[in-house]
Amino acid sequence: MNDGARQLADELDRAAETRSVALRNVALEPASHDLLRTDARFAGVRRITLHDNRLGDDGAAALAANPALTAVAELELVGNGIGEAGIRALTGGRLRDTVTRLDLSGNPVTRGGFGALADASMPALRELLLRDVRCAGLDTLLRAAALDNLTLLDLTDNDIADYDREYFDWGGPAVFTIPADEVCVALRERLGARLRL
Repeated sequence: MNDGARQLADELDRAAETRSVALRNVALEPASHDLLRTDARFAGVRRITLHDNRLGDDGAAALAANPALTAVAELELVGNGIGEAGIRALTGGRLRDTVTRLDLSGNPVTRGGFGALADASMPALRELLLRDVRCAGLDTLLRAAALDNLTLLDLTDNDIADYDREYFDWGGPAVFTIPADEVCVALRERLGARLRL
């Protein structure tokens, strides 16, 4: 068992009491995936916070396949290198029925990843956080029926806006203007104040 797997096992020992699993900056590489996929100590866990743990698509798929995950409401997988395949696994598995808050910030969410989110049926989902995700393919989210159920779609830190942005030289006229992103305008029209940019 490598160090990452050992730290995950220790955290799972505490999970029965805390009802959460939280690890940051731990290498949860393939040696840890068996624990993610099969460990029964995930039963009863309501919140999973794994930030910057190098899960990748395989780790996300392993977690999504764990049959003990029946109560997870908050899933934060920030900065783990999760792309389309991992997002499809997370949104297509048993987590889709319980997760109310999904944070995939800092992951390479490509057009395919946005498509996976748009195609997902996640009836409990209310908050979707996609900060700093390189918004290529954001337009595919517009077809997501689940957007109407969200209380928050957070797209901050993506350098996009629903208004024209002007940049000024010190005290002078505008040096250049970045026009509003059409997709952001459409999302704002659909979501109103529920969209955070």
